[in-house]
Amino acid sequence: MAAKYYRDERAARRPPALISRSSQGVEEGYRLVGPGGALTPIISHVQWLDNHPDGPETHVMISFEDGTNVEFPFDVRLAAIWYNEYEPSAIRT
Repeated sequence: MAAKYYRDERAARRPPALISRSSQGVEEGYRLVGPGGALTPIISHVQWLDNHPDGPETHVMISFEDGTNVEFPFDVRLAAIWYNEYEPSAIRT
């Protein structure tokens, strides 16, 4: 008798579902993926900076659940992954 599988084994072997987004297109609930596969805390808020010295709609402030903030200019490419998709050790670069 053949063994029964109760989950999608092919999906379990796939690499993580990384998405590439511009800095202004990042959404809450994701984590950013840094060099070497390091994950940021979960993104809790994304705000376009209207009063930035370089002009309105030129920069975005990304706030994380741990209270840290990072500012990016528009159109910076970022890699992101849904917050509970995979453990950091499973990310392949």
